[in-house]
Order: sequence, then C-alpha cells, then structure tokens
Amino acid sequence: MSELSSNKERPNLKNKTHDIQGGEKKVMKKSLKVLASATLAFSLFASVAMAAETTPAATTAPAAVKTSKDFKDLAGLDAALTAKIDALLAKGYMDGKGDNFDVTGNMTRAEAAKLVAKIFGLTVGTETTSSFKDVDGTDASIAWSIPFIEAAKKAGIIDGMTDTTFAPKDNVTLGQLATLLVKGFGKGADVKTTTPWYQGYLDVAKANNVDLGTDGAKLATRADLVVGSFAASAAVEAAQAVTADFKATGAKKFTVTFNKAVDTSKAVIAVKNGTNAVNTKSVTFSDDKKTATVEFPYALAAADYTVSVTGLGKDLTGTVKVEAEKVTKINFNSDKAVLVRGDLKKVKVGYKVFNQYNEEITSSTSLTATTSAGTIVGGNTVSGGTITIDNGSADFKANDPIAVSLIHTNGTFASATVTVGAVANVSAIEIKSQYQNNTTKSDLQAGNANVGEYNLVLEAKDQYGNSVTDTAVLASDLLVTVSNTAVVSVAGYTNNAATFANLTIDGSNKAVLTLAGGLTAGTSNVTLISKSTGAKSSFDVVVKDSVKVDNFTMTVPALAVAAEETVIPFTALDQFNKDVAHPTAASFTSVNTTSGSIVFEKDVVANKTNMKLVNPSKGTVIITIVTKTNKVQQLTVNVVDAKVPTVVSATKDFSTSVLKTGTVTIGKANIVVKDQYGRDMTPNWGDGTVAASAAPEYRVVVESGTVGNVSVSSNVYVDDTNSVVLTGAAKGTSTITLKLEKATDTAAFAPVANGSYTYTQKVVENADIASYEATVSGTVYNDGASATYGKDLVVTGILADGSKVTIPSVAANYDVISSNAGVVYTRNSDPAVAGKITAANFAFSGTDTSADAVVTVVVKGATTQTIPVTVKVSKATPAIQTLSLKDKYEVGSPAVTVAKKESDGVVSALAADVDTIGELEAVVEGIVKSVDQYGVEIAEDFAQANIIVSNLTVASATKDLAHVATGDTFNVTAIIGSKVISFKVIVK
Repeated sequence: MSELSSNKERPNLKNKTHDIQGGEKKVMKKSLKVLASATLAFSLFASVAMAAETTPAATTAPAAVKTSKDFKDLAGLDAALTAKIDALLAKGYMDGKGDNFDVTGNMTRAEAAKLVAKIFGLTVGTETTSSFKDVDGTDASIAWSIPFIEAAKKAGIIDGMTDTTFAPKDNVTLGQLATLLVKGFGKGADVKTTTPWYQGYLDVAKANNVDLGTDGAKLATRADLVVGSFAASAAVEAAQAVTADFKATGAKKFTVTFNKAVDTSKAVIAVKNGTNAVNTKSVTFSDDKKTATVEFPYALAAADYTVSVTGLGKDLTGTVKVEAEKVTKINFNSDKAVLVRGDLKKVKVGYKVFNQYNEEITSSTSLTATTSAGTIVGGNTVSGGTITIDNGSADFKANDPIAVSLIHTNGTFASATVTVGAVANVSAIEIKSQYQNNTTKSDLQAGNANVGEYNLVLEAKDQYGNSVTDTAVLASDLLVTVSNTAVVSVAGYTNNAATFANLTIDGSNKAVLTLAGGLTAGTSNVTLISKSTGAKSSFDVVVKDSVKVDNFTMTVPALAVAAEETVIPFTALDQFNKDVAHPTAASFTSVNTTSGSIVFEKDVVANKTNMKLVNPSKGTVIITIVTKTNKVQQLTVNVVDAKVPTVVSATKDFSTSVLKTGTVTIGKANIVVKDQYGRDMTPNWGDGTVAASAAPEYRVVVESGTVGNVSVSSNVYVDDTNSVVLTGAAKGTSTITLKLEKATDTAAFAPVANGSYTYTQKVVENADIASYEATVSGTVYNDGASATYGKDLVVTGILADGSKVTIPSVAANYDVISSNAGVVYTRNSDPAVAGKITAANFAFSGTDTSADAVVTVVVKGATTQTIPVTVKVSKATPAIQTLSLKDKYEVGSPAVTVAKKESDGVVSALAADVDTIGELEAVVEGIVKSVDQYGVEIAEDFAQANIIVSNLTVASATKDLAHVATGDTFNVTAIIGSKVISFKVIVK
C-alpha cells in the first residue's frame, strides 16, 4: 500500500493496521504510485499545494489572484504562516474556499488525484462517468474529480482502494503527506524502517526543512499543506538555480560551464577588465546548453577578468585569472624531411608549437633550430612551422637521417631524427567554403561588380599530412574545371588551370581560388583534382538573380519645411516580394522632383537607408519614382515656410533663487528658442551690432519687472558674445521677461511678436535660510596649489520649503578655517583655484599615503552656523583608474566631429579618419577618456602596438584598415598598462 491508500485505522478489518510502509501489512490491494523519476518528482514541489483546491468543475476559469486579506479565517493568523500563504496564492499554487481559506480543512483523495494529474502533466479529459462505483457523477462535491481520477488511472499512477472503489472523500494523513514530499525530494533511500511506519518519512522531511510534526497519523490540514508546499517549492527553486564555473581555456577563449541546461536565448555573457568592457568575438553554446564558449578577437593580456551572466534569474559572476600566453609544447609533424621540389639539396621539416591551452601558436612563435646536416636557411631562428635545411653542394638522398632540434626561450624543447622523404605532392584536396567579408557561403547576385571579393577556401594536404598553401605547388599539382563560366569562373581559369592565391582568414593563412567573370543567374560547379592521387572536390557556386525594386510606395511626411532635409517614409519590395532595405538612386529607372533633390542616404549606424527631400522651395512638390520594372509612384508634398526663430520657450541650467547680493548669469546656452513649428532651434545670434549679414540676426533682451528686487546688468541683452547678469538687490521676487528680438540688414532690433518668455526670480536673505550644508567631493591630491587637483567647496542654503540656494564665496557670507597645515581654501586671490580646497606639504602619518583633514565652514547667516567638512587627501601618484568613451572627438575651429559615441561600446568615424593605424591612434586618443583616481582626466598616448584591430568586415580580400569603406565595421582594443577598453567602430 502506498502513502494515499487510506487515512485512518479501519476497525472492521480483520487485521487492524495503519497505512503501512516497508515490511508492514497493507490493508488495500492497490494504491497511489509515485513515480521514482527524479525529474518528474521535482515537479511535486511547486504543485503539492494544488491538491487543496476547491472542487469546481474542471473547466471553470481560474479566479483572480487573492491575498490573505481576502479571507476571513486568516485574520490574526501567525504572520509567518500568512506570508507563506500569500506567496503560494501569488504563484497560483493555492486558492481559497469562498470567503474563507479553510486553513484547518483537510485534503481528500479526490484532491490528491487532481494533484497527481497536475504534477505529471497528464492529459485530462472531459469524462463525466467514473470507472469506480463510488465516484458518483451526480454528486457535485466529487463529480469534478472524475477526469483527474481517470487520467491518473490511465497513466498507471493511481488505483482505487479496490478494483471498484476509490474512496474519493477519504482524507490524507501527515505521514502520507511526508511520504509524498520525501519521494519528491528523491530521498526515499534515506528513510529508515521505523515504528510507526511514518516516523522515518517525517524525519527525512524535517531534515529537508519540511517540519510536519511528529504525529503521522494525524490528518493533514491545509495549514500543514501550506508549510510543506512552501518549503518544497523553495527547495525546488534552489535545486533549479543555475550556477556556473568560469575558466580560461584558451589564449583567446573562456569557457562558462553551467550546472544544468540554460535558456540560451536569454543568457547574456559579458567580460570586463576592471571597469572596462572587453570586446568578445563570439559566444557559442554547446548542444546540451550546459557550456558557453566565449571567444575574443585577440590574446588576452595577463589580468583578472570579471565574467557575468545575466538573464537567467539570479545574476552569476566569476573571476578568471589569465596568465600570459606561453609555449609549453613543440611537436614535429612527421618523421620525414621532405625534399624541396626542384632543389634536391634542400629539405623541409614541419613542426607545430602549442601554448598552455594546447592551442597551436606556430605562426606567432620564434624558435632556435639546430640540425646535424647542412645549414638552416635564413639562420637558426625559425618561425612559421617549417625548417628549411640546405645541404650545400650535395643532394640529399632518400632515407638519409637528419637530427633536428627546436628550443624556445623559455626552455621548451623538442628534438627528433627524421629521414629524407620524397618530394611532397598534393594528395588530398577539399573546397571548404565560399568566403566574403568574413562570412562563409555568402550570396552572389547577378551583375555584382565586386565578384573579386569572393573566394573559395581550399584545404590541400600532401602525402605526409602537411597542409599545402604554396600557390605554385597547388597550380602544378591540381587540375581545375569550371562547368559554366558564363555564370561565374575563377581567376586565371584556362586549360584546366587557374591562379591560386593566399588569404589570411581568422588569423590563419589559407589557399583560395578567387571568383571572376561577369555574374549571371545560375549555378557553376568548380572541381579540383589531384594529379598524383586523383582525389577531387567539387563546389557549386550559386549566383542569384539581381534584386530589382518592383513595388515602391512613399508616404507624405508629417512636416516638410523649405530649405531643410525631410525624410520621406517609404517601403521597397523586390520582384520576390521581399524588402529592399537599402535602395539607392541606381535602384530605379528614374528619380525626379519638381523642387529640391532626392537623396537616398544610408545611416550605417542605424543600418537604415533614409529617402530625403533636400532643400525644396515652399509650395507643392511632386516626387516621381520609376522602378526597374517600370512601375510609377508619385507623391505630392506640401512644403511650408522655412523655419525662423519665433519664441523663447524656456530657460535652463541656472537657479531661479538667488541670495541677496548674489548673481545669476544668463547666456545663450541658458535660453531655449523654438521655431514656428514648435521645434527647438538655434537662432543666428547677433554680435551686438546690426551690421550687414547674410541672414537676420537675433538677440534676447532681459527685463526685470521689479528692479528694486532684481537688478539687470548694464548689458541687457543676450547674443552670440554677450550675457546678462541678474543681481539679488532686495528680498522678494521679480518677474523676469526674455524678449526675442530680430534685426535685419537695414533696421534696428525689433521685438518678435509673441516671442517673449516670463519666469519669476526669487531673492532670499540669510534670515530665510533654515540651515546650511557644505561639501567637498572627491579626494585632494597633495600636489600643491593646483587648480587641476583642487576640489570645490560648495556651501548651500536650504530654505524652509526644501529648495536650495548657492551661497556666494565672499567673506560676508562665510569663513573657511583649515585645521590641518598644508590644506588650504582659496577665496579670491587666485582665480584659478578660487573656491577650491588644495593640498601641499600635508603631513601624513608614518607610511600612510592618504588621510582625512578637516576644514570648518563658519556661516554668517541670521545665526552663526559651524559646519565641519571632512576632506580626503592623498599623495598617491595619479594613475589611470578608468577608461571610457567620450561623447565625441572634435578637432579644429570651427569644431569638426571626427568620431562619435553612438551607444555603449560603439563609435562611428569617417573612413578617411581610420584607414591607417596612425589615424586610428589619433581617434582612440581623442574618443577614449582616461580618468585617474582623483577624477581628473589625463591625456594619455596609446602606443600603436597596444591598439589591436580585429573582426574587420572590409570587402577587399586584403583585410586591413587601408581598405575600410562606408558601412564596414571593426573592433578596437586599446591597452594602457593593465587597463583595457574595447569598442566597435562603424565606418561612416
């Protein structure tokens, strides 16, 4: 008998027993069978509470989620139990019974059947007649359970008390509940045989944080169910929590190993060196979704890296310690020294070099070589994987032994005796892929003038298993056939021969065949055959039909203004009814407009092409587009007047409260001007005169309504060079009016109708200030009276309404007293450090490099207030603390933007400014902000050797900066000491 067969002793039975476990007798023939599968059993944790649901019809829609406050019988209940009920209600695991939760009610076998069906995801039907005689379909209190009982029975999970009875209304004991949970925990093996039988289950449940008491014969209440379900649910969440192990598994590779399969669509893996993001090349998950391989475009510098995984619930973080890459193993490729084709006096010996991760680093490593025969061509320092040995005037003979050795500067050593072997020939060949712009198997389209950017990547090996990339050997040893040269051919193809080339792909030298010819739609098969072995490989090069814009629709823009650029919304579909994302004027038979011009401009940052109506005149403009398939689309656009400054709409970035005798300065940067269409705009600010100019000039006159409270400086207008100073003359307020004025070539300035803006300037006295605060932010460097490293002392008055006013730094307002020699506050004597705390010759204690000093601000308000301010002082030499991206990098006057931060980790720049490493160095130095530990920006020079470029998507076969063009991208990693910053560059 299992845990739910019966709930109490049955005195009418011959052998009076409890629900028995282990070796005890069972009073029932069949019972509930809990699956042993750990996976299914774990589902129990989150579902046990469902067994205590009410008994509505199976198809009744779920009620709205309630809380414990919605049930009368939970008033005054123990807070801990109430919290658990609320948690289960919120998850939808439990519900109440009308206005009550029925916290003292019991759980029946019928409810247990429903629980089982929910736990194991059984298909629940719509039966209304039970296979058990005592489950009456006319009894509303149990009829709802028939589909659940039948589903559980069909699945072989639950049986009746007998073949014909189920006892749906019998209740479940605490011992039976404990048994369910223990089996759900997968802890059945931990249960010891006890008397009574249930004690072992209660003990194991308690050991797993589910305390159901000691009386297993007692009927389980809904309160017991809450306790058990809550603890089990918490256990399931803990069991299901994702953990991760982080490890460096390559010079350019980290591996993140999870304890279970994860949702790869949600997992986001990021790497940082300190506070600087490290650019990754790719993140690849294993098929079982338990491992993520993070690859980088360059070998990582020795440092501690922080790896974070987000999106999987609880964020995961780990530290990976990376050591500098080192040589740990050298292997010879074979036991043969291969005779050089055409020169029997020379042989070649192949070798490979490996790092501590067992990765091959042959091409980047130099070794010292020695040989017992002849001399090493090029000297004893070798690299690249091949040692060429010259025997002088004598030919090498087959099977001659030659001793060779290789040693790295770190002591890693390899030696072998090889024998002279026959000349190597290409014996195996495979066309691996089609390659263009770092993308394999990229599409070719008819008419593509850049066919030479496409290559077939080859893998050739000789009879010794060595890779063959020598283009002369490939040309000599391979036959080439092209099935349809009208579709596409390969470079130099004639008489079963072609021109082979080498290309660096992902850092490795590859042999390639470059595609050639005028492309037409169709398929052309390229086949390579080894002359020595007959081995062959074929590859179908597919050329798709060229895309033609077939259907083109334009939409009227919301606003088109004369003499501006207006974006015309459009959709373009090709002959295959697919979107054409980036049409150009050449995509159409004709593009015409009755005013201005039409430009298709690709925004490479947003990866979007905009159609623009440029510099139209006021009036009706008709745009006519004819597609390549001769479909005509017209759009009529109403172009309105050119924009003009119309109104001062707001002020910004200054305080509207000022202390008496204090001042507020209003300049052009503090004034917001809008045009007649409600858009912010910058006027053609005047320069104080009404001299002739190409366009009308503007200024803003500032007036005070109550000059006795707020006075205006002798200069009363704001323009390109002038500002207005407002001074608090007396306590009170004054209406400040900013009047927009316009001047023409022939008239004086005159007000723009309805162009004014008014606000209220408040003047307060010391008596109005309820309290004061004083602050010094950051750490002061003990370098002397330096404006660079001095820190501002800011004194602020707080008014009764909580608003604040800056207290001017004059002796009448406050004094500053330093308690420490070497820490100085400067008020007026040196404008460069006025209002700053500086430090020089500060006496540090012992070997300390930092300390706290105190300055006291004595405020002379309505009452004297003394404010001690702690100032941190350090003598540590300034050093870079963080690297980050500036918003933009500008040069010249007027300023020209060379590079711009588009988003976190993304920078745009013109091709002409990044097509050499020297220019890129200037961009890096201009766009990267280096800040020291004192918060001061440092101008740093980035050595070109420490600027690493990777993942270039340039179309040219030569993947270098010299070939970057609009739309290309590449990654930059810049290193200063131990600080690293990585970002993507989009070429504009």
